[in-house]
Amino acid sequence: GLKIGDVATVISPEGHLTPMGMAPRYRDFKVVGTFQSGISDYDSSWAYISLGAAERFTGRESAAQLIQMKVDDLYAVKKIGRKLLDAFGPDYTVQDWQELNAPIYTALSYEKLLSTIALLIVIGIAALNIITVLIMMVMDKQKDIAILKSMGATSRSVMAMFMAEGLLLAVVGTIIGVSLGWGFCYFANARQ
Repeated sequence: GLKIGDVATVISPEGHLTPMGMAPRYRDFKVVGTFQSGISDYDSSWAYISLGAAERFTGRESAAQLIQMKVDDLYAVKKIGRKLLDAFGPDYTVQDWQELNAPIYTALSYEKLLSTIALLIVIGIAALNIITVLIMMVMDKQKDIAILKSMGATSRSVMAMFMAEGLLLAVVGTIIGVSLGWGFCYFANARQ
């Protein structure tokens, strides 16, 4: 909630020794700029100060606790992280973008799973509807089936006719569904 020109009091978790015992370090900093990364976790809890101000505030010569790197190959971060740990030693830790954004990727994987389940349910309902239509057709066509069988048609050929009709229904339904879905997507993208 800070705005440009506001003053923020920053308290360090590391104290300093005074005659009265340990006292926290604190210092006032003036806000000179704001930014939005688009990730609310960062925007609501991160602030940046100059390295010199951090060194004066903590009382240490090297106050940097975090070094952020940009790499050319986004998907090679695990390999690069291992190389960094080999170079700097076990006193350091490496966190890549996948670890930092794990909650987002977990949510996306759950969304993908739920979308797949919903799609399977829709396909199952459509298949049951086709089966119901075919059963109703067979029951309606009992007399026609009897005439075909009396003329020499086998049970297998009668079943093949109904299976072909079911397949035709499925193909026509798929073509219409894909066309309508593509049309909705096209118009939804055009409106953006």
